[in-house]
Amino acid sequence: MKKRALLYVLLTVAALAIIIASTAIASHAETYSGNCGAAGDNVAWSLDTGSGMLTISGNGAMADYACSYYDTTTAPWGVYSDSIKSVGIKNGVTNVGEWAFYNCDNLTMVMLSGSVTSIGDYAFAECGAIGLFNITTNVESIGNSAFEGC
Repeated sequence: MKKRALLYVLLTVAALAIIIASTAIASHAETYSGNCGAAGDNVAWSLDTGSGMLTISGNGAMADYACSYYDTTTAPWGVYSDSIKSVGIKNGVTNVGEWAFYNCDNLTMVMLSGSVTSIGDYAFAECGAIGLFNITTNVESIGNSAFEGC
């Protein structure tokens, strides 16, 4: 009987520790956002670091980016690339910019809206964790090495 009571206490303490730890992690989640449209286009990004969801929304084309010396994208969310787990590109956005998500190691899911017609060079290169990627029939062009290393 004493062993069962001790086991119950230990399980309760472990459960409380998990709840406290997950609450502490969730309380550090932040949201970052900004503009990412090509010249003259109204496209914005928003990243919820708690869920890891990066959303691209607005109307028009995403800007093109480059690869920096340290193998990261120069996209504005590049400094948070380790936090990105999924990308949702909303209706109204017409393309995925060059090098946009390059080397986002933790990216596992990408959902493109039907308004996307092109994917730029190296857009998802070195995103080896992608397990789900929907490409609609509206995509007319996929750039060089867009999925290299995936």
